[in-house]
Amino acid sequence: MWLCGAGRIFASMSNPRDYTIGWICALKTEYVAARLFLDEAHDAPEHVSVGDNNVYTLGRMGGHNVVIAVLPDGEYGLSSAARVASDMQHSFPNMRIGLMVGIGGGAPTPKHDIRLGDVVVSTTKNGNSCVLQYDFGKKIQGQKFQLTGSLNQPPALLRAAMDAVSDAIGGVASMQQEGQHREIFRWLSPIDPFTRQSDFLRRRQKGTGEWFLETPQFKEWLEGKEKTLFCPGIPGAGKTMIASIVSDNLKAVRDQDAVRNVRTGVAFIYCIYNEREQQSLDDILASILVQLVLGQPVIPESVQKVYKSHRKGEKPRLSLDEISKEITAIIKCYSRIFIVVDALDECRDDDIRKSLLSKLFELQTVSDIRLMVTFRPGAISEALIKTRIEIRAQNEDLEIYLRNQMSKLPDVVTENHELQNKIKDRISYLARGMFLLAQLYINSLADKLTENAIDIALKNMRAGEKGLDEAYDAAVQRIESQLPGFRELGERVLLWIVFARRPLTTEELRHALAVKAGTSSLDTRSLYTAKDIVSSCAGLATIDGDSGIIRLVHYTTQEYFQRNYWKNFPNVQKDIIAATCLTYLSYDVFGGGYCSYWLDLVPRQKQNPFFDYAARNWAFHAREVQGSVLELALKFLESDSKSSAASQISSIGKQPVCGIHLATYFDLKEIMEKLVKKNNLNIQDGEGRTPLSYAAETENMEMVRLLLENGAQINMEDNARRRPLSEAIEKRNTTIVQYLLSWGADLEYVYYYTPLSKAIEGGDDAVVELLLANGARPDAEDRRGWKPLSQAIEVGNAATVKHLLAVGIDVNYDYGIARLETPAGFVRQFVRRGVSPHKFLTPLHHAVEKGDIVIAKILIDKGANLEAKNQWSLTPLGRAAVWGKYEDMVKLLVDEGADLEAKDEDDWTPLLSAASNGHEAVVKVLVSKGADIEAKNKRDQTPLSLAAGNGHEAVVKLLIDKGADTEARDNRDWTPLLFTASNGHEAVVKLLIDKGADTTLGSQIWLTKQVGFESFMSLVKDETHMSQIKDEIQRRKKWDEYIQSTRFT
Repeated sequence: MWLCGAGRIFASMSNPRDYTIGWICALKTEYVAARLFLDEAHDAPEHVSVGDNNVYTLGRMGGHNVVIAVLPDGEYGLSSAARVASDMQHSFPNMRIGLMVGIGGGAPTPKHDIRLGDVVVSTTKNGNSCVLQYDFGKKIQGQKFQLTGSLNQPPALLRAAMDAVSDAIGGVASMQQEGQHREIFRWLSPIDPFTRQSDFLRRRQKGTGEWFLETPQFKEWLEGKEKTLFCPGIPGAGKTMIASIVSDNLKAVRDQDAVRNVRTGVAFIYCIYNEREQQSLDDILASILVQLVLGQPVIPESVQKVYKSHRKGEKPRLSLDEISKEITAIIKCYSRIFIVVDALDECRDDDIRKSLLSKLFELQTVSDIRLMVTFRPGAISEALIKTRIEIRAQNEDLEIYLRNQMSKLPDVVTENHELQNKIKDRISYLARGMFLLAQLYINSLADKLTENAIDIALKNMRAGEKGLDEAYDAAVQRIESQLPGFRELGERVLLWIVFARRPLTTEELRHALAVKAGTSSLDTRSLYTAKDIVSSCAGLATIDGDSGIIRLVHYTTQEYFQRNYWKNFPNVQKDIIAATCLTYLSYDVFGGGYCSYWLDLVPRQKQNPFFDYAARNWAFHAREVQGSVLELALKFLESDSKSSAASQISSIGKQPVCGIHLATYFDLKEIMEKLVKKNNLNIQDGEGRTPLSYAAETENMEMVRLLLENGAQINMEDNARRRPLSEAIEKRNTTIVQYLLSWGADLEYVYYYTPLSKAIEGGDDAVVELLLANGARPDAEDRRGWKPLSQAIEVGNAATVKHLLAVGIDVNYDYGIARLETPAGFVRQFVRRGVSPHKFLTPLHHAVEKGDIVIAKILIDKGANLEAKNQWSLTPLGRAAVWGKYEDMVKLLVDEGADLEAKDEDDWTPLLSAASNGHEAVVKVLVSKGADIEAKNKRDQTPLSLAAGNGHEAVVKLLIDKGADTEARDNRDWTPLLFTASNGHEAVVKLLIDKGADTTLGSQIWLTKQVGFESFMSLVKDETHMSQIKDEIQRRKKWDEYIQSTRFT
């Protein structure tokens, strides 16, 4: 009988002999959890053994019938568990395994702490159970600690099952680690060379490319006789295929070297014409770094550290310098490294090509790096090329390729061997080293169904690059001669591939092609198959197997259609891409607006494959055809929810924005002229920014003028209290700054900076002069309490310092610290000490700390107070002495008349500070200028005492040579010798003794206790008081022991 209840199935089954697994719980909460694990609950047993006081729950888990019992309330321990288990065994005679399931703590070792997933209770180690009383056992001298508080091992069957569980957990941990590593690699570089590599190798005709590996030049490069191998080749010669074959060969070399414990690194880069946005110098070098890191057992700690900073939001990407530093470090882990760069001519621009080669050549000077580069002739200066192999399609390779293609041609060819030979001979002759031309000509024969048609086609074929253009023309004719459905599809597919701003995946393109004008949702019945998409292009398009990206067969195909697309397909509308993006983004599915949670955004992108491309690129396509997509654009932009949804994917910001913000940011002027007439121009986005703020940020003067002339407010603040003027100043755009000022932009507002201090921080003198000329106050303080002069000193701009002083700013003002961002506790420290919280430092102090002698001299010449004191009562000279890095600054201040004996709040003079910190050069300057070498602070410490106490041997020697008193005593009655001995500076102790420091009995006893008897006697070499010293030390030792034994405090 089966019953349903509480969401589980109950069965009338209670024969005790049918239960084989026992589960004992120590706690009631564990008992509740155990019962919830049952897939099927059974009735209680009708009878149990005499004397069995246990209460049982019966049921099924998977394929096992299970008995669950719990220890009596309040009882714990082995004896109680043993009683429950014994009674269970008697009542259920076929019990095979008894499990004590509950909370198990981990027992750590010095070399292995406990991590989530590590502990599998009841696994064994060294033949013992791992269910134990931790640290319970016995210790025998000379032997390891022996556990005595552990249970017996579980049965072999259970131990075997535990192995499987442990392996599964290990697999999960390994997958987690691999996932984290993939995330790090994706963060380092967007380039994926591995997919491209595998795709080319998949399309390789077996046996082709072997000629390259057998050339003497390649073998010499492989052996290290040549460091760089240059491989030019005409378009379509098969350079990329050769590069992929070489890269695959190098990986085999790397694996063979690994067997011999030789570390060989391999990295390869494929430059691709339509992925140029992802091929900056940083991206390429980062990809090389990723591949070299992959060859190491672990990711370097330095890389993991910067990645963690990125996760905290502190570092978006590695800088070029950081990437170079990491590469320089990682190459030291390899005996040799091979780097293959394919299609360098397809790199983004000439500057990147030159910089990349320069960097790789630089790395060759510090490590054994072998570089191979493929390129079109002319892309690299002939002066650089020493060893080269020209890449051309070899006759043998062409023969292999053409032979393999015969089976794909119509029956008139496959059944006629003589015709096959005729085709192969003709195409091989015309190809002249160009694989691509052979491929195009073979494709052109696919629709020739008679021998006569093939003969005509062969006669019309031309050789070389002229033949390439004619082959493309013929392909276009084949597209146009298809049935209308296929013709229209082929035209649109080529349009998207040629003019899309990045490569599209097949799934993205399928959805783009399915978008219909006037629809509010996508009808999946309109999706084309990938096979039809490719076949409609007459052999000019192909799909990469691993990435799923659809692309043209060659870079020359892209070049051809960029020149000839609109001529070849005049009936195709130029606004199709923009209209498709806008229609798609206006679909109802995006009406939910901005996703507050990232987890909501992921399914949106997954369920709408074209969303990412449309959201990121609609504006770029629409900008060129604004007039023809005006209505579509207005419909999209006037929907705040849909425009906000798109903004979450685009680069505009991290907060929801409105359509008018998008139109401003992306410079859609024609569309904006319509929007400004019926929209709130002062509407703020999630960060509080207005359209005018975006116009100033993007340096769009026309948009700034349009917004202001139609009523935009000029002084609105965003959430960070920034205004449009702030954005223009940050961009150093004097034209927009002047225009905003002419409309009344406020020059005196403060967010963090003032407008003037922000301009100074940016280092643009023209903007600074413009602001001053328009009335900016040169003494206005920002939120830090800094005036513009302070900011000019901070950035080291002497010209601006002169400019500000020329307009009459006070040169001796104090920097305030009692501001909003100053911690209250920090301010109270000064108040308690009687120091004004507004008194921090003067401009001259600031210049001294920056070490800027030029600015310091300008300030002094303008009357800066040489004796002004900061919050610690340090004068500029005192601060320079503490800092100690700028000897020339000390000379300048002294020569200008700074007081050598000026004291701070603890009576430290500049010489005391310099000596204490070991600044030998500064000490030398101060002493040479007449500073008092016997000056004392509030503790009566002299420069010699402080230098000795801190172990600055060179400074000690200098001061003694200048006559410093070696017996000067501080308020503890310590001499320099006692001070340095107390800190264990034996070299200084020896120096002082050699210079005549006091070594009488009292000093000797104290010194001996500090540095040890043997060490001290080796220094003084005086046996006069040796026995007395030993007796005194022994007496003091016994006294210390007595104190310890009585536990006096």
